[in-house]
Parts: sequence; structure tokens; C-alpha cells
Amino acid sequence: MLVYNNSFTYNEPFKVVFLCGNRYLDSDPREKRKVLKEFLESRIMGCKVIILEENFIFGRTNKKYLSYDDIFLVDLASVEQLTSIYAHKIIIIHETLSTAAELGMFAINPRLASKICLLVPDDIAIEEKKVTTFIKLAFYNKKSRTTKIGKKITYYPDLEVCHYSSNKSGYYTYFHNNEIGENLGNKIVSFVDEKGSEDKIKFVKSKFNKPIKNENNITYFINKKEKTVNVFIYIYVLKIQLLGLFFINKYRTEFRKPRLLKDHISYIIQVYEEILLNTISEIEGVDLDDYSIKIKVMDSEICKFRQVVGYYLYILQAIGLINLEKTNNNSEKRKIKIKNELDTYKESIADLINEKHTTMFGRLDI
Repeated sequence: MLVYNNSFTYNEPFKVVFLCGNRYLDSDPREKRKVLKEFLESRIMGCKVIILEENFIFGRTNKKYLSYDDIFLVDLASVEQLTSIYAHKIIIIHETLSTAAELGMFAINPRLASKICLLVPDDIAIEEKKVTTFIKLAFYNKKSRTTKIGKKITYYPDLEVCHYSSNKSGYYTYFHNNEIGENLGNKIVSFVDEKGSEDKIKFVKSKFNKPIKNENNITYFINKKEKTVNVFIYIYVLKIQLLGLFFINKYRTEFRKPRLLKDHISYIIQVYEEILLNTISEIEGVDLDDYSIKIKVMDSEICKFRQVVGYYLYILQAIGLINLEKTNNNSEKRKIKIKNELDTYKESIADLINEKHTTMFGRLDI
């Protein structure tokens, strides 16, 4: 049987950067998020950039965009929350009320605040302060340890003035020459590519059915009366454990089979729950074959576990590691095609999932 390593030390195999902005024009070569994405992925090894508007839509899936509806995500707040939690860093190009709302939604979460970089145009250049007094007091308070954001970087834009009427004008801003200059680039790279410490995934038993507030720990509680195992997990660990499934040959074979997307998600949840139960059974030395499992994702309380798993598939496609490939134009069924680049990360998590064998007496042969 397969079990997770109960003391697995790792670094994130790739760094997902979530880029936010006020509008996105895919056809415009001056589009700031496109320019920044190209810069980040060319300068930082293992950097993968997500721009929601490039990949996903509300409505029906088509050749270019995946639909949030197919994984039961019905509002943008849930989408942005999940993306921000899965991301290694968040860069908000802050120029409008919409981006101010994104900043507030992310930064109010202490686990996200330190991951945020606010990229703002120079006040004098655009004749307006984008970092308002409220933002300064809420998210730049030196005394605050919870909502203080990671970094603010000022850039000096090229401008295009738009006259809406004789009394009202607005600015469109662009990076100078549609490039990230050396000084600006060094600041952004320093924020995104900062070296993190190695992390250790650990399973920890709870005596009172309450989670331990440590994103590297998986807390579990065995309810013998109800024959259930309650598991509390953070996305930081979940995304590594889900990634590990893509390197197990028998699962890869199943992923290649044409299925409705909801059925792929159901299968991934099934095998993930099975490995979790195997792992906890091994740690505790008890038979949990007739137990059910309940998983609670601690840092995404507005989303169900099924949505969290489904959106991880979307992220892997958005960053080019898998392809949710349609079998034919008239079918809603898809195959999960694993791309070669994904296999380059296999070694970094090679010891995450192990095979355990039982002896003739039914005991684990470790």
C-alpha cells in the first residue's frame, strides 16, 4: 500500500506568482502583466506566472479558456482566494478601486499579507496617490505583525492620456519601452526569488479534534465512536501531496483515461483519501479499513475540498505542467496529459510517497 512520508523535508519545486491588475488586454503588446510575466519567467528559474484572464472564464469552457463552472466555483472571490493561497507570491499592479479591493481581500489574511508585493506608479507622474491613507494605516503599519504586506515597489510609467470629457481625463500606464528596467527588475526579482528555508511535513495527532495552527502539519483526530478520521490540512502541504500523485504510475494510467472533469476530481480525491488513511493507520498501528475520512482545508474556509482539488488541476494547466485535453470536439470528457516538464520535478519530491508491504501475518513490513 502507499503511504505519505511522515517526516518529509522539501523546498517548493516551482514558484507560482499570481499577477493581479485592473484590466487585461491580451491583444495589446503593452499590457503590463504580459510584460511582467515574460520578465519573471525568463529571469527566475522555476517561476510560473498565473494571470487569471489568460486561462479561465465564467461560462462554458472553450478551446482557449477553462470554465470555473466545471469545478463548481461560482464567484470571483473564491477563485482569487484559492489562487492567492496556492501562489508563492502575489504581485498587484495597483491603479484602481478593483486592485484596492484585491489588496484588502488578500492582506486581511495574515498568511497572505507577507506574500504581497504592491507595484504602484509614481505619484507625481500620474498626479494621483494610489496608496491612500487608509491603505497606509491598514497595511503599512509598522506595529502590525499580521496585515503588513511584504513589499511596495514604485515604478515610473510611460503615460497615455485619455480625455473622457472636457472636465475629466484618465491615464493609461505602461512600463517604459514595454520592458522591466534593471533597477525595477532587481527589486521584483529580490522579492519573488528570496530563498526560503526547508520545510518539513509532519502528521500530528489531535487529542481534542482541533487543528494545530502550523501550515506544515497535518492534524488528525480518530473518532472511534463514529468510525471517522478528521483531517485538518493547509494548502501549503496539500499542493505538495497532490503533486506527488502525478508521479505514481498506476495513477498516471488512470489520469490518461477519458473522463468528465468532475470524475477526474472524484478519482484524485478517492486516492488521496486512501493514502491519508493508510498513512494514519501506519502511524497509529490500527486498522482503519472501515473508517471514513473528513478533510477540512484550514486556509480556504469559503471553498469545499472538492473545489480546492479541482482548482489545483486548473493551476497545473495554467502553468503548463498538464493539459486537460478533450478527447473530441463533441465530448465533454477529457484526459489529463502530463507534460515532460512536470517530470523534471519528480526528484525533488521522490521520497514523499512510499510503498509499504504487509507480511503474511498482516503486519506492515517497513
